[in-house]
Amino acid sequence: MIDLAAGAGGAALLLLAAVDSLASWPSNRVMLSHDDLSDIAGATLIPLWFWLIASLALVVGVSRPRRGKEERAARRAAEKQIWGAMFPHRRVRIGLGIVALLCLGVVVGGFAVGGSKGSARMLTGPRYQVSVPNLNRSDWTDVPREQYDRWQAEFVREDGFFTFFGLFLTGGSLGLRQLHRRPPR
Repeated sequence: MIDLAAGAGGAALLLLAAVDSLASWPSNRVMLSHDDLSDIAGATLIPLWFWLIASLALVVGVSRPRRGKEERAARRAAEKQIWGAMFPHRRVRIGLGIVALLCLGVVVGGFAVGGSKGSARMLTGPRYQVSVPNLNRSDWTDVPREQYDRWQAEFVREDGFFTFFGLFLTGGSLGLRQLHRRPPR
């Protein structure tokens, strides 16, 4: 059941990060702010990432140092069999590869359009401020609303990497789910 939650959380994170980044390309407007997207990613990634890694460690095991040649060869063969059972169908592997290429496109395209690190905040009044390393040495700087929107879009484009984390959660969860259905022989 948790595998499904990790898969759904990963898919949601992948879609949110991709759609928000792609929507910011032509208009410099975002659906979710950088802070909101980061909060969602943190709430999704931290528990589900640990759960997925722990599940994979239980299934695949943790290697021990100083093993003999035969034991290492047997371990590699067992791992290959487990990974093959997790993704047995070519369609699934091709589908995950296509999604990985789309994630790469979101990240590369986001940097090509213009991504940046920093923070933005809206104060009462309304006053818009940004903190960016190449603008006043990261001091909070007042900017007009149009520049605030542009900076928010650049920060969200930088968050395109969340798509890969979502893909890892989704793919790993699908693989574990398949492994529970049909264990390796």
